[in-house]
Parts: sequence; C-alpha cells; structure tokens
Amino acid sequence: MSFECGQQRVMRLGWERLGSLASWRVLTNRMREYFTYGSVGGAGGNPGSYPAPNDEERGRPSVPVRRHWRAPRHRSALTFGLMKPSLILLALVFLLTGCIPLRQYAHVSGPLHPSVGLCDDRYLLVEIDMNREKIVAEQSHIADPSGKRYTIQVEPHQYDIDQKLEALRADVYPCRVDGSRIRHWSNGIWSFHFVVETNGVAQAIDQQWKYWTFYYNPIIHGPPN
Repeated sequence: MSFECGQQRVMRLGWERLGSLASWRVLTNRMREYFTYGSVGGAGGNPGSYPAPNDEERGRPSVPVRRHWRAPRHRSALTFGLMKPSLILLALVFLLTGCIPLRQYAHVSGPLHPSVGLCDDRYLLVEIDMNREKIVAEQSHIADPSGKRYTIQVEPHQYDIDQKLEALRADVYPCRVDGSRIRHWSNGIWSFHFVVETNGVAQAIDQQWKYWTFYYNPIIHGPPN
C-alpha cells in the first residue's frame, strides 16, 4: 500500500483484463514465441509487431486465387526449332518427287576409239564391229572407282541382230569372281582395259570414263531443250 494526499492507494499487479478472445490469442502466441526463441517478432531484444491473424482466425473464408497457365516462351521456341527440319524435309520431298535420274558420262583419258556407252546401268555398248574385231575377254578387265577389278563377258548387241545391221556392236558385262554380273555402276571414274584383236593383230586399249547421276526436275530446271 501507499498513501498520497491523505488517501489510501492500493498497488495493483501489471495484469490487465483482456478485452477480447483475439487479444488473448495474440498474447498467448507472443509468450510461446518468447519462451521458444528468446524474442518476439523482431531481431534480438527489440521485438517487432506480431503478424496479423489470417483470414481463418478472423472468421473469413479463404478464397483460392485462380491463375491462368501460359506456355513458357522457351517451349514455343523449341517447338519452332523442331518444326524447321520438318519443313525443310517436306520441301525437299516436294522438289524431289518429280525428279528424273539421268545417267551422265564423260571421257577422262585414253583413246576415243572404240566409243563406249553405259546402257541400263548394267553393261557397256562398245562401238566395234564384231564381224571384223574381237574383244579378248580373257585378257580384258574393268575396274570400278574403288579399284576393284572385274572380269568381262562379251555378247553381240541384240538390237543390231534384230535389225540385221551390217555392223554388229558388242555388249560388255563386268562380272564378279563367281561369274555374276553387277547390277549397278557406282558414280566415279571407271577404268577399262580392252584387248582388241583385228585381223589377227591384238591391241591393248586403256580408257577411263566418269559416270554420275543427274536428277532432272522440270520445276527447277525448266523444260528440256
């Protein structure tokens, strides 16, 4: 007790009556935080203001926030990047659909006689007259661009026989070791070694010819001349 101005005054403890249930919750939370972490709210011994209660504590229902999904930009760029090879492939297919493969050839070295031509990508049509000249198959051979050597088989050209032409040209077939004929002539330079016998006199003829495939497309190259 204490006396002031002749009146008796009673000292009261520092406990005040709580005004509401929300204030009681705030005080309880502050005390729990103080005993657990040594401070309330702010850092060290200077406590900050305690966070306000959430919507559920205030008695208001929480409303979920609706977010709209948008595709990331990098995914769109990736999709476009994957489409570019497909578009290029589609353009190539469109351009190559009307292409016609044409076999081309050019003389590289050796004498021009006898002239040779590649027929059906299977055999050579040699411009000799088999009535007067003969290709000695046992002494002749053909080498492909990789250097692989083939023996040859010689037959008279069937068209000349059917047309009963005066000159009879020769069909020359490259053959493998087992005797089978090759079905396709690869692109590159081929070497021919022919031993041609004329009136009993043999002569070796070495030639080189280059073969390749040209793809003709009327859309790109226009009409043929």
